Amino acid sequence: MDHSAYADKDPAYFRHRRTEIAPLLPAGPGQPLGRVLELGCGSGATMAWLRTTYGVTHATGIELVPASAAAARATFDDVIAGSVEDPAILQDMPEFDLILALDVLEHLADPAATVGRMRRLLRAGGACIVSLPNVGHYTVALPLLATGRWRYADEGILDATHLRFFDAPGARALLEDAGLAVDRVEDVSRIGFLTFPPFTLSRRLRWYGVRAAQMLLPRHLHVYQFLMRGRRGDGPDA
Repeated sequence: MDHSAYADKDPAYFRHRRTEIAPLLPAGPGQPLGRVLELGCGSGATMAWLRTTYGVTHATGIELVPASAAAARATFDDVIAGSVEDPAILQDMPEFDLILALDVLEHLADPAATVGRMRRLLRAGGACIVSLPNVGHYTVALPLLATGRWRYADEGILDATHLRFFDAPGARALLEDAGLAVDRVEDVSRIGFLTFPPFTLSRRLRWYGVRAAQMLLPRHLHVYQFLMRGRRGDGPDA
């Protein structure tokens, strides 16, 4: 993978803090997460949050874009500048208690191979948290239905750097086919009309708006991202 594909990205693209993964973390606030590996760590915003709120004994990051990797070194114990698809990068690493792959796998030519290497790096009982965009979201499905077309963009589900696309069964199978047991899935809904008044002015009204939309719309139309936690079993062959 060539980092030049990301040369025109806004720097904010690499600074997202993914606090929505909190329900999937295997430890609560103030409790230790242990050794953590983050694939595609960007500038380190998510790890900075984790280190402030949770116990991270050692943090390793892998980041393709050199400028972001350099920025991430202020947060991580170790940062490797390179592609997560390079087998040599993951080959000699120690085991980790937690591995994060947040909106990374869809950028890869062979995400299944990378998930397989992730699994081998997890200690017995360790967890990985994966975030994948849902290609069935209404912002993709409805224009495709109405016009027969989709258009790539600078970011979002149809990010021009995305090489793979996932629906709910495909996202789950990506982890399970690698031998990971998916024990928790969280949907991230994104519904456009809820970003306007009066829903932005009232938390309660927004809550009801979200619940109504989730009841009326099929799941695949309102879910924007799948957040999944996979675990490596405790057995010797797990």
